[in-house]
Amino acid sequence: MRFSGKVVIVTGAGSGVGRATALLYGKEGARILAADIDEGSAGKTVEKIRGAGGEAEPFHVDLSSRAQAHSMVEAAVDFFARLDVLANVAGIYPRAPVEKVTEEHLDRVLAVDLKGPFFACQAAVRAMKAQGGGVIVNVASGTAFYGLEEHAAYSAAKGGLVSVGRVVAVEAARHGIRLNTVVPGRTDTPGLRARGGSIPETGDTVPANERWMRPEEIAEVIVWCSSDGAGMVNGALLRVDGGWKML
Repeated sequence: MRFSGKVVIVTGAGSGVGRATALLYGKEGARILAADIDEGSAGKTVEKIRGAGGEAEPFHVDLSSRAQAHSMVEAAVDFFARLDVLANVAGIYPRAPVEKVTEEHLDRVLAVDLKGPFFACQAAVRAMKAQGGGVIVNVASGTAFYGLEEHAAYSAAKGGLVSVGRVVAVEAARHGIRLNTVVPGRTDTPGLRARGGSIPETGDTVPANERWMRPEEIAEVIVWCSSDGAGMVNGALLRVDGGWKML
């Protein structure tokens, strides 16, 4: 197993891509801190990991708080004595046309989707430097690169996350720390389904550039780029959208 004995934090582990990622790390032998603002959902993910013979702990975190982002990293080290991987998956994506975006709307999206991962990276780099290395994976979005109606705040946050990731990758490399950014396309998650509308087919018989991604497909890339097999992949943007948008 690629992550046997390693310690991984997954944010947004309660559902969607975050849950799929936590489950895959668990299958690969990692010890996991399943972090989410909904501790009940994180607990269900932990139950699945433990039920499959893995080791995991749930953790409540509000990533809009620097203190809580730092506490999350400290908790992983307290539980498992080290931190090998931080997977920043959590995010929110409320929609609003530009002329209707309020200050509260913008502040909330930037706090969760940019400030939270930023400070989680900050704390993880400190912990990883102390132990001689580690890997961070940030999950951005294709909307960081192209315009999508009613996603101005989300696009701004994810664009900022891409830029932050490049800087961290350069600064941390000398300490044996890698950072890569995964850029998913349209993904069939509970969050998107809750917003209504029809979800196109996700079956393998549908052309890749016409269907939505499954959370498990994004998880596979997150896990791979944090594995030893991707040891020379650093500062990369990994697009996972079936070729829907050629960035």
